[in-house]
Amino acid sequence: MSDADSLLRERLDAAAAFDVEADPQQVREDVARRQRRRRLRRRGTVVLGVLAVAALAGGAVRLAGDSSGDDADVRASTAQPDDAASPYFEPASGWQTVQTSAAATAANVPLGPGTQAGNVPWDTVATLQDGDVVLFAMVSPATDVSRANGLFPPSELPLSLDDAQPGGLEGQPDDVYAERLAAEVDGWNIDVVTFFGGGFVAPSAETRAAAQAQLDRLVVPSRATAGLSRTAAGTCQPSDLQAQVALSESSGALSGTLTVRNVGAAACTLSGAPLVQPVDTSATPLPATTNQADPAWRRTNAATPAGWPTVQVAPGAEAQAVLRVVNWCGAFDNRLYFVVTLPGHADRIGGAAPSVQASPLCTGAGEPMAVSVGPFEPPRAAG
Repeated sequence: MSDADSLLRERLDAAAAFDVEADPQQVREDVARRQRRRRLRRRGTVVLGVLAVAALAGGAVRLAGDSSGDDADVRASTAQPDDAASPYFEPASGWQTVQTSAAATAANVPLGPGTQAGNVPWDTVATLQDGDVVLFAMVSPATDVSRANGLFPPSELPLSLDDAQPGGLEGQPDDVYAERLAAEVDGWNIDVVTFFGGGFVAPSAETRAAAQAQLDRLVVPSRATAGLSRTAAGTCQPSDLQAQVALSESSGALSGTLTVRNVGAAACTLSGAPLVQPVDTSATPLPATTNQADPAWRRTNAATPAGWPTVQVAPGAEAQAVLRVVNWCGAFDNRLYFVVTLPGHADRIGGAAPSVQASPLCTGAGEPMAVSVGPFEPPRAAG
């Protein structure tokens, strides 16, 4: 691990850690003070090598609800989602669920429209009263890096709230108590946040039992991982590269480039668009929609680069990709980190996670960022 990686890891661990007292009530009071003062974003695990996940608001959204409910926007169903390729909550009487490729949500109250769209369930959490529960499970494929870090403990279903710790997510209401647990199950990294209504106090035994019963209904399809790190011979490997980002304000967004440098001993080739996942200071993936942007040469009507769409990168040379971030609402001292992976690879590229410090350009608080990434191309000439 490089000095930069070590420094980043120390910072992330420090941001995530808090003291645990023997008296549970004293722990809760301590956590309450810390959350109100610092809006603690606790992550019991750190994942610098997480594969960039599909956007929480993107992809197919599967809804299911209690057939006795009156919410017309929620499709009643007792069957598993049509797309069972990623983890999901089985529906149950009195509960409504929603699934995307990157998250699964279940609640014993009607889901808000933002939650139904696949976003972080803030509009549902904001309605919670005593006895109400929202379970929000963020999911991503396990990688060699996350396994090496040992930060998602290998687990089996059903997961248990007894393994959760007080904590939550940036942006949650001050008067909502939450607990968080992380686990790797059948090739998936799963980060579950359970929100309880009734104020910033621990839930009753009855409410906790209801939440556990729904957590028991988490279904995790087995994920085949063989071959994720293989690419054609001669192409760049993640360990061959290091990255940096350069973004500045442009038309209400952060626009610029992702640059990768070949730090290996031999020339290699790149093609396609990298996967760029914004993360917080604990390396937790931030809600973001993603799409592919046009390369810079096409935007400026320049000639097609030689060898396109393959870019050859000599030792010490660089390649670039257009990068644009919309709806950056700020946090973490206004510094935004990114995890970068190559097409066809599970491991992130080498070196420290690239980051940028920028003023917030918030166009929709509580909504996901929109990240646009272009394919790799030769660096633009200076000037």
